[in-house]
Amino acid sequence: MTILGRNAVNAGIQLGMYYRRQSRSLVVFLLLPAMGACEPLVQIAKERDAGVDENGATGGSGATSSAMGGSPTDVTATGGTPGIGASCVSVTPCGGNMVGTWDVASSCLTVSGQVDLSAHLQCTSAPVTGSLQVTGTWAANADGSYWDNTITTGIEQLTLPDSCLNFTGGTRESCHQVTGAVLESLTNMSVGCLCVAPPCNCATDNQSVSGDCTAAAGGGCNCTFTVNQPGGIGVLPLKKVGGTYTNSGSEFTTDGSTRYSYCASGNALTVTPQTTTVPPQTTSPTTTGTIVLERGVSSCSNVTPCGGNVVGTWTVASSCLTVGGGLDLTMLGIGCTFAPVAGSLQVSGTFTAKSDGSFVDNTTTTGSEQFTLAPSCLLVSGTTVTCDNIGVIFPAIGFASATCTSTGGGVCNCTGTVNQNGGIGLVDWNAATTGSYSTSSDVLKTTDGSSSWPYSYCASDNTLTMTPETMSPTITGKIELQKQ
Repeated sequence: MTILGRNAVNAGIQLGMYYRRQSRSLVVFLLLPAMGACEPLVQIAKERDAGVDENGATGGSGATSSAMGGSPTDVTATGGTPGIGASCVSVTPCGGNMVGTWDVASSCLTVSGQVDLSAHLQCTSAPVTGSLQVTGTWAANADGSYWDNTITTGIEQLTLPDSCLNFTGGTRESCHQVTGAVLESLTNMSVGCLCVAPPCNCATDNQSVSGDCTAAAGGGCNCTFTVNQPGGIGVLPLKKVGGTYTNSGSEFTTDGSTRYSYCASGNALTVTPQTTTVPPQTTSPTTTGTIVLERGVSSCSNVTPCGGNVVGTWTVASSCLTVGGGLDLTMLGIGCTFAPVAGSLQVSGTFTAKSDGSFVDNTTTTGSEQFTLAPSCLLVSGTTVTCDNIGVIFPAIGFASATCTSTGGGVCNCTGTVNQNGGIGLVDWNAATTGSYSTSSDVLKTTDGSSSWPYSYCASDNTLTMTPETMSPTITGKIELQKQ
């Protein structure tokens, strides 16, 4: 069982329960304010009543039309990005030092080849075409960890043979009814969803890849899918926003499975995703093209540590702190542990270090942080909630408040507001205003007896400069204080 932080009580989080009708079971969960009713697991791929869609509406087999429409040759990506069938050139690998924070400058990725359908349908495979674009930030740390604050978007289209609609026992499905099975084959993951506020469309809710299959004039189906995926830079279906990486020669691998060819030269990092076939698949689409990233330059610089005597009362004169990397969500006990984050913080007030080794922190840290939640993050104590509802839990990790809005496909963009007393320059639900401190090797460490917070520092003459040493998220910049 995960125990939420003490601020969870102030956020209005309570234990609740509901009756799951299909399984006739009583489920205990976290009750969030204004949370809607919960409905049982629905999976469009397993609908067996011809002409009945996921909302219960009736119609003829294959009669449901796609909102996207068109055949695979009709779709062209907009906004200056490559359209389906466009020519993208892959990287010329050269290897190099990829440690650093990198901002995506441009991308050109095309998808082609075959999707293995044999695990879910009677047909073996179907041709796929598409184009993907990548935005955001990606960071490779010297300790072998990485943070993926990218969003991969685009369109992928498949043409299904008519044989894909045949099932054992002589039954046939409509194109709409096989959408879930095609999604599972394309992403190699389940497309089932838990609906919070019915009616829900389980072909599209809580997914980073969504769409529909419609009947083709000559038989079979045309399927069009929209991609809106946080993490997994340029690759489906890996949606991780943090993990580990290794590099060898001119390739690097994330989380032991997804490979990229790359060339890091100066302030540029160019990568091409490599085809990865995930069992039970025997074939996978090929991605051609590049993602070009430029080394990020923070407007806030860290302190140059020099140690020194910190005894005295210090007033904050200026501060410049930027937040990046991954936000640690482990304490919340939700369906994900990290979220990519970016933001800025400001500090005011005084900090007193006494000669007896105690401190008094009368500072206030304010600011805002923006973070992106993957669909899996919406699973709270076994119940899937909405973006509108999940914001109330974030005071449990130190935010004064947070609001989240849906961007489609189950992805949430959130803004957390910071207004914290104590814990100078940090966001922590357990921020201390008093305690003890120690200094060693140019590091000032404060503690309240149960938790500790390290800072690189330099105390020279009447100036004390500090940089918080954090990993999840990372904080870049410094706080400058003047001695009273």
